[in-house]
Amino acid sequence: MSAREPHRSRDTSRGFAPLLLAALVLVVSSLGSASADESQRSETTLRQQLDHLFSDRALQGVKMSLRVLSVTKGRVLYSYHADEVLIPASNVKLATTAAALYHLGEGYEFRTRVGATGPIGSGGVVRGDLVVVGGGDPNISRRFLDGDATAVFKQWARELRRRGVRVIAGDLIGDDRFFDRQYRHATWPKGQEAYWYEAPVGGLSLNDNCVDFFLSPATPGKPARLRLNPPTDYLSFTNRCLTRRGRAAPKPLFQRARGSRQVLIEGSIPHGGGEVLSHVTVDVPGEYFLAVLAQVLRQQGIEVRGRVRLVEPGEVVPPLTGLIEHRSKLLSAVRVANKRSQNFYAEQILKTLGREVVGEGSFERGVEAVTTFLDKRGLDPEGYHLVDGSGMSRENRLSARCITNLLAVMAHSPVAEPYLESLSQAGVDGSLRSRLREPEYAGKVFAKTGTLTAVRALSGYAHSQRGELLAYSFLMNGRSAETGRARSLQDEALRLLVGY
Repeated sequence: MSAREPHRSRDTSRGFAPLLLAALVLVVSSLGSASADESQRSETTLRQQLDHLFSDRALQGVKMSLRVLSVTKGRVLYSYHADEVLIPASNVKLATTAAALYHLGEGYEFRTRVGATGPIGSGGVVRGDLVVVGGGDPNISRRFLDGDATAVFKQWARELRRRGVRVIAGDLIGDDRFFDRQYRHATWPKGQEAYWYEAPVGGLSLNDNCVDFFLSPATPGKPARLRLNPPTDYLSFTNRCLTRRGRAAPKPLFQRARGSRQVLIEGSIPHGGGEVLSHVTVDVPGEYFLAVLAQVLRQQGIEVRGRVRLVEPGEVVPPLTGLIEHRSKLLSAVRVANKRSQNFYAEQILKTLGREVVGEGSFERGVEAVTTFLDKRGLDPEGYHLVDGSGMSRENRLSARCITNLLAVMAHSPVAEPYLESLSQAGVDGSLRSRLREPEYAGKVFAKTGTLTAVRALSGYAHSQRGELLAYSFLMNGRSAETGRARSLQDEALRLLVGY
């Protein structure tokens, strides 16, 4: 099954030497030859074992692109259809985050600025508008704010009050033009817009552009109790989720039509169960951001007399005074994108790349920045075709050769450590926390998972028993790839790599 890639043999030289030296050379050569023979036997055994695994009948009809590369020795250990480009799902995030660390640097920070277009007059009245200028920050989220999605807004409100602000006479304006206003890619799945994994992308974004709905059981037969984070009326809801006796009950179902702010909650939860969490997306990120901010300002004693709105196309915002700035780290977003496989974070990173590298915060320019990075690193353009940053689109294509070569490039780069540590660690965290938990494997495998209908992908690094760093990519396309057997075969392949 395997097709080994050619290697150039090393040149050898001969020369005349005294008898003693010749004898020493013979001894060293024999030891080196034995070591080389042992290494060759190990490689042969590994290839045979991987061949046997991936020939499993459970994978019949599955297209595969497979490759294992010793980053330490620069040697290909295994290769099967490594040049075939397949749907990689979330393995696209490996390229997006690598390009971000390369182009922007691990120290890059997202910036969101708040300022006024007029001075503070008597009575603490701002004689103008209050403007929030977005910088594509995905990290204004409860995951970074001790569970309070509005923590940054409360901090802004406290600072404004400290400066004497009590009234905004004008409008509360959001300038989200760091990105364009194509919130979702045209090739993402239809009918799934309400789910967290298809959250919209915006220059101003809050809480992963989702409202968190927490349901808890009430009296049997009554609607479940409901609380929202952030607490907002931006989304309205109809709660038809009933509390049922016993533990077996249909799961709650959340529905929101595209373009609607109305959420329908149906289904049921068990009376004896705990709280259930679901994330429902919004349609227009900037409007959601401003609606929650306006609510927080009012709660903190700051009146907004004008409208709450986004900037109009072509609108010129006057110079701002009294600026407040919030910063967050790119590296934090990279870790969420890779460890948690959060599509929203990957797409925010992609559009940031487009804005900072090419001059336009769009899907197209972001992909241009990523492909420029891949080209400069010497990766074969025949090995990839990208259209988004997360892998949600089924139009993305990658080959196992391309991915393992990218991983090798990153392993030798100045950002090797933060890149590797951004990946999920088997048996420890992220999307691999429940896999390879045995002591001999846990913590020795780093990976990016990838899952779509009929797609299972797994690529990353493994630390082998021989002390080598291995880069691997297992791309599988086909209905049979969805089975638990396919996942267990991938895990068994990783055990072989660690034991190599």
